[in-house]
Amino acid sequence: MGDNNLISVIIPVYQAKANLEACLASVLAQDDTDYEVILVDDGSTDGSSKICDDYAADGRVKVFHTKNSGAAAARNFGVDKASGDLICFIDSDDTVTKDHISYLRMLVNDTGSDIAVGSFEKIFEDKKTEGQKSTSDSIRGTMKDIVAGTKSVYSGVYSDVKKFAEKKLNKEDQEKEDIPENAEALIFYSGNTALEDLLYQRHFMSVPWGMISRRKLWDNVRFPEGTEAEDMGTIYRLFAAADGIVWGGRKTYRYYQRSGSTMYSTGSTRNKAYYRHSREMLIFIKERYPRYYPAALSRHFSTCCQILSEAGSGIGKSLEMHVKKDITLLAPKILKDERCRVQNKSAASLALVSVEALAGSLKMYDKGKRWYLG
Repeated sequence: MGDNNLISVIIPVYQAKANLEACLASVLAQDDTDYEVILVDDGSTDGSSKICDDYAADGRVKVFHTKNSGAAAARNFGVDKASGDLICFIDSDDTVTKDHISYLRMLVNDTGSDIAVGSFEKIFEDKKTEGQKSTSDSIRGTMKDIVAGTKSVYSGVYSDVKKFAEKKLNKEDQEKEDIPENAEALIFYSGNTALEDLLYQRHFMSVPWGMISRRKLWDNVRFPEGTEAEDMGTIYRLFAAADGIVWGGRKTYRYYQRSGSTMYSTGSTRNKAYYRHSREMLIFIKERYPRYYPAALSRHFSTCCQILSEAGSGIGKSLEMHVKKDITLLAPKILKDERCRVQNKSAASLALVSVEALAGSLKMYDKGKRWYLG
């Protein structure tokens, strides 16, 4: 059992010399004081190991050097070494705002959730930025769509999280609320209802960063080792195990999309892993959470579209055949599902005309962003 108040920040490190110090500087500048930093050096050979050792002089930092085994093994190792009851992952080439930890801690504690997820800003190598919308006006329509027809999800735009947690606004309450100009969007999901949101790709991404989660969830959920695209095989299981998840609109995580990033890398092996994890997800959801199966089909459709966007670039004929078949079979279901996102419906409409035409369109649209895997 860990420390109830301590947050364990786990940072896997591999060949991260160019960006590691900026990452650590932002983590160690937090306005929260009750946290530890666990650096897992995954066999780096570029000087990252020395940077880790230098930072070990800070009493908040623990450094472990391991044989190169991949990000999944490094994260699992970090969880095993964590002393806190709350787990927070940060990638070594990203940075966070000074209130990242305190904001997520406030969200999870004040709402009694098992997981708290914040918003993020994506920064490209050309310094352009984009991110999730978080103002009261821009997010209001999305929240109305989320809560329609259910009492398991409560949304609101609040400057006081405790007030939000006490009221747990439904759609009608939200209409009557006087919303302050500087308020931030909040959405609370009871039980594991956020799993559906994750699969429909609304507010959550299949990534471990930008959130904190209770240590107990990781007793039965681990990143699959010895494979690529391990996040795809993990986050839906984590959400399924959670009892209450809260999403907050404040952007406290800065995700840098760089060339060579593992999340945005391409290739036959990685795409095969994406496809395999996605098929396993379908089986998992169908067997355990059948009410979310339509959402799982939408998520699998997204994965297949992303893989198809790389057709002709080494994904392999067999995999290409499988994703084209899945897209063809799923397209009618996507069009009939009112909850699927617009991007998927557009792709499904084109797929019914010609899967080859869809492949060409996806190549033109995607341009390396791996947008469909968000």
